Amino acid sequence: MDEMSFTRTDIKIVAHAINWVLNVPFNNTEPPQLSEQDQHKLELVFARFTEILAKQSARVSLRKSNEFKLEGDILYCPSGHIALIFRALRAFSQELAQSPTEIEIVTGLPAANLQELCRRMALVPTVPDGMFDSLGAPATR
Repeated sequence: MDEMSFTRTDIKIVAHAINWVLNVPFNNTEPPQLSEQDQHKLELVFARFTEILAKQSARVSLRKSNEFKLEGDILYCPSGHIALIFRALRAFSQELAQSPTEIEIVTGLPAANLQELCRRMALVPTVPDGMFDSLGAPATR
């Protein structure tokens, strides 16, 4: 993946996923094990996604780069940052997979939006095989 486009909805979901991984206890699954350096990287990504949301941007492109910076609607990220975004999204999705209601409460969006983003992420060539395969539709309550 050299570039991936995120809609405003995608940005909100990823920001919630990162916040969850960094700040919320996991009750249903094991949280991802993150080094202090990885936590710091996720905090930087979260800050940029929050900045993008505050600017009311409709889209942002996530572009693989050797440096981490936001220029306009392009977030340049080293591959390590991108991998952490994928890990956070996967962990968040797995933690809330059995509760579409909780997904909606946390994100303010229908659970189908998270499922669709995970399906799109599964198509990204740099995502490890099978990383999002088990993330089907959450059970309904």
